[in-house]
Amino acid sequence: MNNARQLFLCMFLSSFSLSHAQVKIDIAEPNFPPRFTGYDCGQIASRLAALKPQKDEFESTEQFQDRLDALLASPIYGAVTGIDPLILAKRLEPSQVTYDADRHVMSVSFGNLSNSFALQPKAAVFIPGTIIKAERPTTREYAATNGYGARVNVTELRREVCGAGFTNLKAFSISKVNFQTSFEVPTEEARTLKERLSLAFVGTLTAPYVGKYFNSISPTFNSPTSLIETGPAVAMRLDEVRVFDSATGRVYSAVRVDAK
Repeated sequence: MNNARQLFLCMFLSSFSLSHAQVKIDIAEPNFPPRFTGYDCGQIASRLAALKPQKDEFESTEQFQDRLDALLASPIYGAVTGIDPLILAKRLEPSQVTYDADRHVMSVSFGNLSNSFALQPKAAVFIPGTIIKAERPTTREYAATNGYGARVNVTELRREVCGAGFTNLKAFSISKVNFQTSFEVPTEEARTLKERLSLAFVGTLTAPYVGKYFNSISPTFNSPTSLIETGPAVAMRLDEVRVFDSATGRVYSAVRVDAK
């Protein structure tokens, strides 16, 4: 299987998810409900964009603050309001999970945040974040020529995504945050758990509330596959990352985020 087909298959499988919760989740509870997949990133981003949480040039600061307070107090997803804790979740790739059978310890590494979230379209400010939801990619092929006249067939992949941008994390300072965790789990449980683990990003909405995501990988002569990812991004302060079983809702680890 070539690189383009492998990449397409990974994207196709990652586009499937269980039904999103339509009710408000109490983050004080030790576990999530069974089959929890987080709040729907796309619906929240669409709702926020429709509410226009940015100041209009024809409204005073006081008028804008009053409108913003009312906006955040209103539902943005089911019973969830803009001032409630926000929970966005994504499935872990099996390659991000390892198991030590001698110590009965499962380790999770998820430090693959990117700086592709533009929160101010007119003067882009990029912050760390991650893709939460991805649609099935579309593909096309075309012929390209390099500077020496050599021709190669390029496979272009495009997909719509929805992401979370973490406003309390500084670009290019991701390594200061510990995005690794380990926990004990019996071997027989670990066999099935590895395929079911998800991450929950827990925090609160923050200004500018909604932005845009853009990422691209250009093709080369040796790797003639291009990738273009675009879509909305929800802006939030990240307080905690939880590792949980997407089938049972059990939380195995919770990592507090210290962005100082």
